[in-house]
Amino acid sequence: MTLQDEGIPFNPLNVQIGPKEKPLEERDQGGMGIILAKNLVDRMDYRRDRGKNILRMEKRYR
Repeated sequence: MTLQDEGIPFNPLNVQIGPKEKPLEERDQGGMGIILAKNLVDRMDYRRDRGKNILRMEKRYR
């Protein structure tokens, strides 16, 4: 699956989430969707091309 937009440059793969030891209630709310996506797919790549953010996610079914 490939998602793209013309928003400001944003690489979701560089998002830093607080320590995993912290309970969810004590973590910042932003970024949890990125963690979920990273855990569900086999590969995720980001690039910026011609003013667009392009995020490619790959899931292999065995």
